[in-house]
Order: sequence, then C-alpha cells, then structure tokens
Amino acid sequence: MAQRKHFTPKYVARLFIERVGIIDGLTPKHIKDAMRNMFGMKLDYNTSYRALLSAQELVRGTAEDGYENLPSYLRQIEISNPGTVTCLVKDGENRFKYLFLSFAASIAGFNYLRRVIVVDGTHLCGKYEGVMLVAAAQDGNFQIFPLAFAIVDAENDESWEWFFTQLRRCVSDQYALVIVSDMYGSIKKACEKVFPWAGRGICYYHLQQNIVQKFKGKHMLYLVKGAAYAHTLFDFNRYMDEIRSINPSLATYLENADVSLWSRVHFQGRWFFKRREDALSLTSHHSRGVENLLAIREEYADMMNVERIDGWRFVVRGGHRDCVVDLELRRCQCGVFDIEKIPCSHAIAAAKDANIHVSTLVCPSYSKNYLYAAYAANIYPKRADKARKCLPPEVKRGRGRQKKSRWQSWLEISRMRGNQPRKLHKDYSCSQCKQPGHTRPNCPG
Repeated sequence: MAQRKHFTPKYVARLFIERVGIIDGLTPKHIKDAMRNMFGMKLDYNTSYRALLSAQELVRGTAEDGYENLPSYLRQIEISNPGTVTCLVKDGENRFKYLFLSFAASIAGFNYLRRVIVVDGTHLCGKYEGVMLVAAAQDGNFQIFPLAFAIVDAENDESWEWFFTQLRRCVSDQYALVIVSDMYGSIKKACEKVFPWAGRGICYYHLQQNIVQKFKGKHMLYLVKGAAYAHTLFDFNRYMDEIRSINPSLATYLENADVSLWSRVHFQGRWFFKRREDALSLTSHHSRGVENLLAIREEYADMMNVERIDGWRFVVRGGHRDCVVDLELRRCQCGVFDIEKIPCSHAIAAAKDANIHVSTLVCPSYSKNYLYAAYAANIYPKRADKARKCLPPEVKRGRGRQKKSRWQSWLEISRMRGNQPRKLHKDYSCSQCKQPGHTRPNCPG
C-alpha cells in the first residue's frame, strides 16, 4: 500500500488561497474536499483544520496584528469621519483593555429617531475572548439602528460604567432619553450614575427568558405578553389578575421587577422595536412599516360609526369598544394613539369624518424625511497610516482541555440538517430466540 504523503498546513493553505481565494464560511471538510478534487491530496481532519487556520491568518492577519494596528485604525477612522467618538484604554503593560467606537453618521442619525437606546452584551469566543457591548436604537420603520459598540474584558460594574461614560459623549441631555436593557445589576448601577436624568426599561425578551427558566411558565407567556403590551390600565389589570390566579409567585415576581420598567401602559418613555430593513428606498410619505399599519387600521375604520362632539372631539363606535377621540390632543380612550403616536382605527375614522388627512396625525419621527435624515451621513473607510502599537490582552484559559465548540441542542442540529428527523436507534433482536427487545446475554430462554 502506498504511503500517504505528508503536507504541512501552511503549504496547503497557500495552495488553497491561490486557487480558491475565499475562506469565509468554510470548514475543515471544505478544505479537505477541495484539495482532494483539485490536487489529489488526501488530508486528515487535523491537517485540514490547521490549514484552515493558516489560510485565515494569511488572508486576515493574526489577532496580534489586529491589536497592534488598533491605535492607527482608530486615528484614521477619526480623520476620515470627523465627529466620530473613539476611545482605546490600555493597562500599565500597554496591553489592550477597553475599546469604544461610535461613527459620526450614527451620532447624527440618532437625532432623527425616538430617543430610546437598547444596550446589551455578548461574549466573544476568539483567542483573547472578551465581551462586546452594544448600544442600538430604532428608526421610523421599526428597524435596528446601530449607535455604538465597545469591547471590554468582562461584564462588571467597571466596564459598564466606562461604556456608559463614553456613550454619554454621543447623546445630548437636552431631550428625554430612555435606556432599555436586561435586569443585570451592573447596567442599572452604571445607568443611574452616568445617566441619572434618563428613564429605564426592561427588555421583554429577557424577562420572558427568566419566566421560562425560573417559573417554568412557558404556557403563561401569552398572559405576560398581554400585560406587557396592554395599552390601557383595564387590560393590564385583567391580565395580571389572571396571572395571579394561576401562579401567584410569578405575579409577585413581575410586580417586584417594577411594572414601570416592563409594562407599556406604565412606562413613561413608550418603547418598542423590531428588525432592520432598507431605509432609503421609500416612495410613501411615511416609513413602509407605518404605511402598512395605517392601511390595516383604515380598513377597520371604514366599518366604524362616528358622532361629532365638537370641532376636535368625536365618539367612535365599533371594534372592540366605543371610544372618545380628541384629534387636537391626539388621544384616544383605547390608548394606542397616545402610546404609539400613530393613529388608531378610531382616530382614523374621526379624521375622515373631519376631513383631516391621516398623515398629519402621525409623529414626525415616522416620516420619510426623518428616516432618510437618520441615514443621510456616510461612513468612510480608514486611510493607510502607522501609529502607536497596542499589545493584545493576556490569554484567559480555564483548567482542562479547551472545547473546540459548544454542544448543540437537538433543535439546532435539526435546523442545521434542514429540519430532517433525528436519527432513530436500531432495534436489536436476540440472536438466540429471534425476538426483539433484548439481546442474547439477557435472553429469558
């Protein structure tokens, strides 16, 4: 039998890059199959894995190179994008500790959005690990608007306070502000210290996770969601009474979490967010999401009856309940118009009866002009330059052998396989009596 020839990972990586040129989204198996098909090389998994790492370093550079070029990169970003806020903190040994970056385009665009900032952190799994902290907002089309991000060593009081201190440089205190996060104690402390004038809110998604894990209340999520998104006190109390009758401890937990932080009807800042789409291709007066919402509500408004009280107030009958609408103060007894700043079906019906165009009742933050202005500024690439260097942080490794990747749940595996059914175990039969359900050593005969 012919002996398999040994190829070094670096040699395989160079050949692969010269022929293929891309490495994004590849796995060791891709390297193994490609080298066999193109050059007839027979590689084992270990060589393919190390070749992939070598190819990534040849194309992207090493992690150490990235840290070394950080000061130069940030300085050139500031030159190319005047008004950009950056900050790089190093320890006494000139090693990386903190990084903050907020582009001038994001700072300028935030002035045209509702002043609600969502902050969160996620752990990094690279060689030097760390945590990424993110601050995002929502544009007039219910899309995610990136405001700032930072890289820190860990989620603790010191890192969150530093992050909010840098974020304070990007946000004006002339207008009201709301900061939404999970229930992490360090975020609360930092927010109260750096943004004492800002309101706080709890993210419903994190609250929902706590309910499932601590109270095993997955079957009650629809009640919690109803209470969180209720527009009136009557609806909120109705949902809370039902939760209390089923699970009193869960009701107590929700009340102790401060209903003003997670309930929409009690919250002073009025917050909500969805996903991001393209913001610059609109032909309507308002954002695409608002126009669709108005079209749906207009269909219900056509089935309602309107009775005029005076020049601005109307009684609208129909739908789930009869409501009094005040177009001058932009209020409706259903609570939707007050909170969302978008006309509800009752307000649309009243506006049609008064010959008032519905678009004049929508908050300007949802208009096409505001949405375009939020993305009007550009982000320019950096220029080539050399500056002071930054050393990477100390490598943090726990005891024992390091995992290549985390264990995946059965749901993740099924999705990766394209929703294919899980592999079924083979039903063994006894070789002596030929009956299923047991093997020969356990055969009753």
